[in-house]
Amino acid sequence: MDKTAPELLKELQEKFADTPGLIDAKKLQKISMEAGKHLMLLMKKYNAILQEAVERGKPVPVGTYIMTKPEQKLVPVNIFVDFDRRTIKMLLWEKKLQGLS
Repeated sequence: MDKTAPELLKELQEKFADTPGLIDAKKLQKISMEAGKHLMLLMKKYNAILQEAVERGKPVPVGTYIMTKPEQKLVPVNIFVDFDRRTIKMLLWEKKLQGLS
């Protein structure tokens, strides 16, 4: 079952709070550094995949989020870059995240 943003925030606060409403920065920094290491490994793998796609002349898919204004909601999008045709195509993800509507 997917948790709502308030539920996830409450869980995060319960995990790292020293006193109500405060988050232990040292614990959060340790987790952030660990997640950063994993992210770097994933990026290296993804870069290798991208490089191979570019060398073969295939379109390169990239998933990201665009923030709307003034609501400041994140909208998931797919971007396809075709280096041979020198085109970029951006599409909304078909499956939207909960709570964006």
